[in-house]
Order: sequence, then structure tokens, then C-alpha cells
Amino acid sequence: MISHRATWRLGTRSGEDPLYLPREPLESDADRARLGEPEGHEVELQRAVAAYAATLRGDRADRLITAELEPIAGQHAEHARDGEGLRRARQELADAEREATAALRRASVLLALTRSPYGVGLLTDGQLAARQHTLSERVTAAAAAVHAAEQDMRHYVQDGGGPAEQALKQQQARLSEQARQVQAAEQAARWLQQARQDVAGGREQIRRLGQRESRPHRELDGLGRLRPSHRARRRELETALPRLREDLAAARDRLALVLRQSLASEAAAEQTAALAPPVTAWPLVRRRHHDLERDWESARRGAWARDVDAAAQRADRARRVHQVAQAELVAVHDERRRRADLPPDRREIEHAARTENAQRQGEAAARSDSPDSPAPGRQSERVRPQPCRPAPSRGVDRGPGLSR
Repeated sequence: MISHRATWRLGTRSGEDPLYLPREPLESDADRARLGEPEGHEVELQRAVAAYAATLRGDRADRLITAELEPIAGQHAEHARDGEGLRRARQELADAEREATAALRRASVLLALTRSPYGVGLLTDGQLAARQHTLSERVTAAAAAVHAAEQDMRHYVQDGGGPAEQALKQQQARLSEQARQVQAAEQAARWLQQARQDVAGGREQIRRLGQRESRPHRELDGLGRLRPSHRARRRELETALPRLREDLAAARDRLALVLRQSLASEAAAEQTAALAPPVTAWPLVRRRHHDLERDWESARRGAWARDVDAAAQRADRARRVHQVAQAELVAVHDERRRRADLPPDRREIEHAARTENAQRQGEAAARSDSPDSPAPGRQSERVRPQPCRPAPSRGVDRGPGLSR
């Protein structure tokens, strides 16, 4: 306690007792905070006397009552005015201390709310109720997704029919259809080639029959009618001509029929070729179709395995989503129960902390959305700090052309 008291020695002769003046009980906390530690015994003595004198002024019950002359009374009036200022200063200091304490409590509460699971402590009551509703729907949807994925996995294991198998069957059907189209186009092309060969053969037959028919006519023109040999030959030729004409007519009828068939075959070949893949892709289509038909069972088992693996992965993802949503929903329920059990003063402090945090976030969002705000990581030209260059002192040489 000696360090907080004013000590003054009344004399320098040996054997004299020092004077102890208690400074700490008399001097207020505001004065000690404002003045700090005394620099010496004289200053400490003056502060102790001033603190003691303050107890003798004002409307105190134990104040000193004197009938003093005017100069001394004026000094007391000035001291009274100083005491009123001191009381105001003390009141302002107390108000500032209360405000700082409240701000510190709000900051401590805000830090605790920030550390809450999933940040639910920072949500208002309305936001917390909305989050609970959203999370309940998410948990329900995730549970349904888990059930559906597990059911699909069991179905794929037992009966198959998954997306990969369906795609494989569609590929088989597509290749089979393409192979059929290729086969039809090839068949139509062969028919067209045969029809063209028949047309060429019919025309060649008609040409030969025409030549055979023209020779008897020329020979008849050269035969006479008087010689018996000529008459016999004429009768033979005249008998053979009708058969040649019948054969020529039949050949022409057959050629006409072959021509009609050739036109039909050409139209069918064009139609099937239009429906079929390009001619250059026919070997690839036949090879892929042959390979798929040959390895159909192994390909189907591979598709089953892919379907089962995909369903299992989908079930795992749905379980993780369900676990996260369920944990957050539990945190929301715990937070609502905690708030319901809070005392009124704690509830009011948390409400003030949430309101202050929401205002700060709104101001930050408004600044970030402002068109005049600089891009992240860059400063505006108007607020970019300039390097501070101290003015040159007098008498310092600043170089040629810079001195005044």
C-alpha cells in the first residue's frame, strides 16, 4: 500500500517521522487513469492534497464550513466549478465504460455464435425456421433417393434392365437394322445387276433373230421361180420365216418384261441404298454387328455390372447428402432449443449481435455490388494511397534545377 500513498518528509533532521497521506482511497479511478503514475514525491503529495480537498467541496455532509474572505471564497467557487466538470467527466467515462463493456459482450457473443455448427447461431429466428423447413425437405428427398437407388441396385442384380443394358440392347437393335438395310441394299443391287444382264441378253437375242430373219428375205430375193431347186428352197424358206417371226416377237415381249423388271429393280435399289448407311461403311457395320452378336452374353454381363456399380455410387452420394442434411437439421433443432432456454438478457444480447452482424454483411454486400466499387484485389484510383514523400528541409541540396 506504500506505493499508492503520498509520502512527504517534514524535515531532514534525523529522528523526524514522515507524513503518510493516503492517495488511493481519496483519488478516483478516473483521475488515476487520466493522470497516471506520479513522477515524484512532490507531484504525488499535490495529487493527494487535491483529492482530499475534493472531499471538502460540494454538498457533502462532512464538508469544511468556513467564513473566509472574498479571494478565498472565489477560489472555492472555482474549485466547485472544477468539481462539476470532474463529475461530468466521471459520468462520461462511466458511460463510455458501459458502452465498451456492452460492445465487448456483443463481440464475445458474436464470436461464440460464429463458431456454432453450420453457422446456425448467426441466423435470425425467421431464417432459422426457413432453414429448418428447407433441411426437412432435403432430408426427405435424400432418404427417398437412397431408397430408390438401393431398390434399383437390387433390381439390377436380380433382373437387369438397367440403363447400360438398355443402351446395349438399343445398340444391338440399331446394328441389326443397319445390317438388314445393308443386306437389302446388296440384294437389290444384285437384282438390278441381274436385270441389266437380262436386258443385255434379250437385246442380243433380238439382234441375232433379226439377222436370221433378214437372211431368208435376201435369199428369197435372189431365188428364181423356174428351177425346181429354187422352188423347193423358196418353199423351205417361206416355211421357216413364220417361225423366225414368232421367235423374234417372243424375244421382244421378253425384253419388254425384263425392261419393266429392270426399272423396278433400279427403283428398289435406289430406295434401299438411301435407307442404308453409306456404301463405304458397310464393312464396318457388318463387322460390328458380327462382333456384338458373337460376344453378346459377355457384353450383357458387363452392362449389368456397370448398372449395379452406378446404382451403388448413386446410393452412396444420396447417403452422404442425407447425412449432411440430417446433421445440419439436428444443429438447427439444438439451436432452437438453446434459444428457448436462454435468459432474457442473454437473448437480447444475442439478438443485438445478430442484428449488428446482418447490418455489416448488408453494407459489405452493397459495397461489393456498387458499380463504383473496385474489382477484388484492386484499388480505385481515388482511394489508392500515394507514397508519402517528406518535404526537403531547408539548406538541403536537391540537385540542379530543383533548388529555389
